[in-house]
Amino acid sequence: MSPHPPRERPRPAFAGWIAAGVASLAVSTACRGDAPPPGVTDVVIESPREHHVREGFVQLVPPVHLPSSSPDRDQVEIWVKVPQGSTIALALDDAGRPTLEFPPGTLADRVEWMGKGDMRRIVDIRGTRIEADGSQTFYVYRPSAPDPRAPLFGLEWARGDASVQEAATEHLVARVAAHPPVAQMPAARREAVLEGVRVRNGCAACHPLSRPENQAPRQHGLVDRGTDRSGFFTPQTVLWDEVPLEAYGAHDRSWHDPSIEVRCGGEIVAAPEGEVPRRCSDGTIARGRMRWDVAEPAARAHRAAVCDGRRWLAAHMTQADGAKLSSALRPCEKI
Repeated sequence: MSPHPPRERPRPAFAGWIAAGVASLAVSTACRGDAPPPGVTDVVIESPREHHVREGFVQLVPPVHLPSSSPDRDQVEIWVKVPQGSTIALALDDAGRPTLEFPPGTLADRVEWMGKGDMRRIVDIRGTRIEADGSQTFYVYRPSAPDPRAPLFGLEWARGDASVQEAATEHLVARVAAHPPVAQMPAARREAVLEGVRVRNGCAACHPLSRPENQAPRQHGLVDRGTDRSGFFTPQTVLWDEVPLEAYGAHDRSWHDPSIEVRCGGEIVAAPEGEVPRRCSDGTIARGRMRWDVAEPAARAHRAAVCDGRRWLAAHMTQADGAKLSSALRPCEKI
């Protein structure tokens, strides 16, 4: 497996811990000798809250909200970093929309948060690094303790080897089981959480390259959006105005956001009262379309974030490819 820059380099998984409670966990786990299996590398992020900004990542905000654990804030973020001087390739999908292929050296992270204010903390990072030869390395990070400042422990492994994928998953499960709060859960609850970790760690199956959008629920997988040529779901949708809405997750703020039209079969549907159904009334996939005419400050801020992502993507393309984004960039000229 290749070296680990620009993310913090692999090191003993518990190096640098200073909080007494976290240090005691480090000692107890180290004493068990839980070395990673062959093909799997233990990694750590010691200062997670500032990590992505510090390391030069850029947040890409899609036109619709991603499913979230919170009804009033987006708790899932997408952060991307590409090497200086590299270019993102642009093509058109079967529907004529822009789709992307990221260059070697790219890091793409799905970052999940929990909580509010000073207690808001990262609870999960899942990401991909594209290696020099175009192969991919997957990595996962989880918190070592409930403190928002606690380091994240993680592991990485090469995509494409089913046996290594399975070994990485079981190693992750063992490490999650050894840390709070999972370590203190009743047995039945703990096993349910760990089974969820196993299911979510099927990275290659969930992220095939150039996977089509679902035209019917679960046609190609749980996620209704399709992937780009690098296997990423969200970055290409930053360039679109209309995106399928997902049915997974606890909440989807798109349904009640006045800056987003929800459409079923081409018809605009009113925001439902109470619990959001997550599908159209006939069970088909709903689609969210960003409105450019809504004047509320929150809508304007959301559009500005989307446009920042569009401009960043265009700036990392060849001049010829960037010129193909004129229709995506035109609404951003007044923002």
